[in-house]
This record gives sequence, structure tokens and C-alpha cells, in this order.
Amino acid sequence: MRFPTPGLAVYLLAASLCAVSLSLTAAPAKARKPAEYKLSGPDKAWVAKTMKRLSLHDRIAQLIQVRVQGKFLNRNSPDFLKIKEEVQRNHVGGVVLFAGNVYESALLLNELQSLSKLPLVVSADFERGASFRISDTTSFPWTMAIGAAGSEELAYTEGAITAQEARALGVHWIFAPVMDVNNNPDNPVINIRSYGEDPQLVARLGAAFIRGAHDKGVLTTAKHFPGHGDTATDTHIGLAVIPSDLARLNSIEFVPFRSAIAAGVDSIMTAHIAVPKVTDDSGLPATLSHKILTGLLRDLLHFQGLIATDALEMGGITSRFWGGLAAVRAVQAGADVLLLPSDTNVAISEIERAVRRGDISEELINRSVEKMLSAKTRLGLHLNRTVAINRIGDLVDAPENRHAAETMADRSITLLRDDRHLLPIDPRHAPKIYSVVLSSDLEPSPGAVFQAELRRRFLTARTASADPRMPDELASNIVKAAAESDVIVLSTLVRVISGKGNVALPDNQKRLVENLLAAGRPVIWLSFGNPYVLGLFPQIQTYLCTFSYSDVSQVAAAKALAGDIPISGKMPVSIPGQSKVGDGLQVPMLDMTLNQVAPPQLGLPDSAFEETKKLLAGFVETKAFPGASLVVGYRGSIVLSDGEGRLDYSAASGKVTENTIYDLASVSKAVGTTTAA
Repeated sequence: MRFPTPGLAVYLLAASLCAVSLSLTAAPAKARKPAEYKLSGPDKAWVAKTMKRLSLHDRIAQLIQVRVQGKFLNRNSPDFLKIKEEVQRNHVGGVVLFAGNVYESALLLNELQSLSKLPLVVSADFERGASFRISDTTSFPWTMAIGAAGSEELAYTEGAITAQEARALGVHWIFAPVMDVNNNPDNPVINIRSYGEDPQLVARLGAAFIRGAHDKGVLTTAKHFPGHGDTATDTHIGLAVIPSDLARLNSIEFVPFRSAIAAGVDSIMTAHIAVPKVTDDSGLPATLSHKILTGLLRDLLHFQGLIATDALEMGGITSRFWGGLAAVRAVQAGADVLLLPSDTNVAISEIERAVRRGDISEELINRSVEKMLSAKTRLGLHLNRTVAINRIGDLVDAPENRHAAETMADRSITLLRDDRHLLPIDPRHAPKIYSVVLSSDLEPSPGAVFQAELRRRFLTARTASADPRMPDELASNIVKAAAESDVIVLSTLVRVISGKGNVALPDNQKRLVENLLAAGRPVIWLSFGNPYVLGLFPQIQTYLCTFSYSDVSQVAAAKALAGDIPISGKMPVSIPGQSKVGDGLQVPMLDMTLNQVAPPQLGLPDSAFEETKKLLAGFVETKAFPGASLVVGYRGSIVLSDGEGRLDYSAASGKVTENTIYDLASVSKAVGTTTAA
């Protein structure tokens, strides 16, 4: 069977599919062994017919995917004309969707499908849902936050929702989940994109994500093989070198990939990293290594699905290889799909020349093309390649999806240390809070969602924020205001950005942190994003991690501070000298039950509410209403709880007591009428 449109049952494993349930709330299915997928008769005929009529040039083009921005493009603009040329003249097999908006993306993809001779397979880096690339989709926390929650059910649900929203937009192939084991604290490119540093945790949660995504009908990708976690180099800039030998790769890095293969992952993406202890070449990226792609991935791990390169335009490739040579070497190594070559024309022509001169067998090209065409039939693209625009509003960012994302963020909040028992902060007896958000990147209002949520819970809280452009005067004002507070909430927002090359705090912000710590006030350090920055200041007595800076995580952090939710996360990574995997204090949510006390206990006279009680009794006596229950709260306690009269005007009706509960209709009539009058 093939993948249907979103909302119908689907069947999928590695290069094959099997029946599974579609319910987002269903318990995650157990890992399934890949079974050989067999095309139906009509599907086989379509693949065979298509193969026969494709020239060698067009077969090679089917293995290439090019970049598309999901935004409005004038149809005569250079950007649109370039994409149109890739589709209509070069006949590329697919496109990779990057940053954009919901409707613009869907409309553009529909138009590109109509321009293409063959259906395009559309892929996207939806690592934390569609929100990783497309605005106004369900905002999920980053992957490491799911690792902190440690729940297969949540990972499964994220996979299912991601697939549902992807198919609604016209995306069929998601480059997720990230199966890298982030065991290097200085990793600038994986970091919170990983579930954590425990190979078994990454394996378990990644497999659950794959099952959830399959159940809503998309192709999935485990990345980045052979493992991108143990490096301090950003491969968008240069070539990273992994020190591991085959024994270590087998025991750590390969564990999640084996789990993904067992779960039926459709594709595996390569990493532009050198593994000299395996390849004997410190300058050769794994993407271009036959020993790694064929020797390890195909022969050792027995993966038979699609092998896709990471973007060939990245510095890990272009810093050492000409684009045409890189494309040829990737195919020779065993790659089926070439993502984002620096020049499509060059890539196609050089591969074609390599085939003509015998450096690449035509049979190798044909096998990869058949895999790609078969994937398109499983997705049903040869029958219907466009999406219904009028269905997007029902499927994307639905309330139940938001609720699921909120649950993930809530359960990810992790408390490493709270020596002075500062958390939670009781809003009923709130101290003077000064909240400072420091961002490592240039942005006008870092942590704005968190600051707004904090002020909503603590009305007297004062807030400030700063990025690396912070002038000395602002830093001085922040330190002065902090010294006048009772508690300092210090938040560091360190983003993981491709091509940035680091995940660190700038020096001027480090100095500011030192000055805040010297202010003599209790400090709650809240880490948004990179959790390893906590190791910079080991003297901090309260550590709180979110492993994410998405909006939903910022809201969860404010909820945790105010005791609206329990704090239950466990560290998915270790912070050298500070914590180990599995650490995390468990803090229950704040009990907001109001206790009844006598007025004198709050500094009020015994007779403080005598007139109030007489007034209530007088209303009942004059039949203004048959009865009423009155509760008065003061400074977080109940100081008066009284009931007068009966439930209605008949003498047989029950008496109203302090525990009588009125239904909403009864309350709304009285309150609404009185207010209107």
C-alpha cells in the first residue's frame, strides 16, 4: 500500500511499510522489524514506465534536491525564476523547504508541483516540528527538552503531529529525528538538537518519534551518520574530525542508528565529519567515504533505505572539494540523494560524465532512482501531488497540538540545584523580583515571552534584557537595580545557530554575571538553550534548565518558577564538574489552597467583618435573594466564610452554608444583572 493523504492509515518500514494506528493519544507501538516493501502492480508499472522514459541526465536529476524558501515570491523575481529553472529545465527530483510561512509555503509548493514533469518529493528539517522552519505552526521545545522529559509517548506524539502538519503543507520527507549522541559539551552545531548523551535514551526516543511520524504518513530521516555529537567544530564552517575508532562508534554512536533502522527509518543522512581511525584519511568527510556509507552503513548495519547527504553547500565539503567532484564522490561512496549541491548543473553534468567514462556504474544510478521513485509511489505523489489549501486551517497548530507541546515543555524543566530552597516562588507572598535575560545573539527583546509570563504571575517584578551590544551604562543600571531586589532571576539565552561556530556567552555578559553574583542577593539561574553555560559559574546555588528557547519553553519556565507546574525533568546530558546524566530535583507544584484564619492573625480586629455578615443577612431577610455564600480572602488566607438563607424561596429548600457550590448559571444571573444595573 502507499502513503495516502494525511488522516488515513499508512504503512511504512525502512524501505517498507506496515499497518499502524493513527491516534495521537495511543500508546507508542513497539519497534518493528523492517519487512521487504513490495510495490503494487500499478505502482511497479508506473516506476518501470517512468524509468524507461528518463534520460541519464534526468535520472541523475531525480537524485538532487534544491533549496526553496517558504515565502511569497513574485513570479518574475530572480528567486522564483531560478527555482522554476531547476524544476522545469534541470528536472530535479525534489526541493528542500526552508524558512517561511504556512500558506505561502503550501501555495508555492503546489505551484512547483504543477510546473514539474514528475512529482517532486518535498523535504524539510522539521527537527522540532514544522516550527523549526515554518512560523505559525505548533511550537515544540527543542529535542533535548524531550530528552529531559524522557518520555517515549511524548516523542511519539511529536513525531505524529510533525508529520500531520508537514503533509498539510505539502512536505513529505522530514529530516528528523536527530540521532546524534551529544557527548561533547563544546559541540556548537548539535547541542540541544540531540536528545542527550546517553545512547540508549537517544535510541529509545528517536525510535518513538519515527513510529509517530510514520503513523501520519511521512518519510523519516535519522541523522547525522556516523554520529555528529563528539565534535567542537561546526560543519557549516569547516570539516570536523571525530576521534572515535570503530569499537567506540559501535558502542556509542551507532546505538541510536541501529534503533532507527529497527524502527523502520526510511533514510539516513550523512555527516560532513572526518573519522580518520576508520577511513585512514583526516581530510575525507564521511559523506564522501565509501568505507563509511557502504562499508559501515550498508554492510555492517544492513541499512537498505535511502542514504541522503547533508547539504553539499556546507563548509565541511566546499572548503576541501569542488562542487562537481563532491557530487561524484558522494555517489561513489553510496549516497542515493544529493542535498543542496552548490551548483545543480555542475553536479548533474559531472555525475553524467563519470557514468560515461565508467567511474560510476549506470546500474548504481538506476538503483538509487528506483528507490526515489518507489518512495514517491508510497507517498501517493504519482496520483496526487498537491495539497488542499482549505484543509490547512484544520490541521496546523490545532489546540490539541499546542496542548501536547505545552506538556512536553512543562515536563522538561529540570532543577539541578536549589541550595537555598528558592523554588517555587509563592506569588501570594512574592519577594521583590528582578529578572534579567542575557542573549548571546543580537536581538531587540530576548526572552520577551518569558518576561511577560513572569510579570503576569508576579505583578511587581521588574525586568531587563541585554544582548552583546550592551553598553556599560546599561550594565551598571542592571547591577544597581538587582542590588535593590530580594531575588535575581538571571536567564541566559544561548542559541544554536548553524554557521555561528560557538554556543558561548560573550565576555561582556560574563562580566555582568560576575557583578550580579557579587550583588549579595539570591540568584536563580535559568538556562534557555545551551545548558552547558552553567559550568561557567559553579558557585551558583540554584540551577534551572529548559534545554530550549522556543516560546512554549519560555512559558513553561515562568510556570515552574511560580509553582504552577511540578518540576520533574532529568538531565539528559552531564555538565562537567556540575552534574551527571539523570540528575534533577523533584519539586511539586505549589499548593495554592487557602487556609482559613482568624482576622487577628492577619492584624485585623475580631469584629472586622461583623457589618459584612449583617449586610448579607439583611439582603436575605428582605428577599433580595434567597441565600448566598460569601468568602473573603486577605493576604493569601481566608478571613471570612459565611452562608445565609436557603437555595430558593421555599421553606423546604436546603440551607446555604459556607460549603454550598452554586452552578455557573445561578451566579451569572445575579452577577450579570447587578453589574449591568
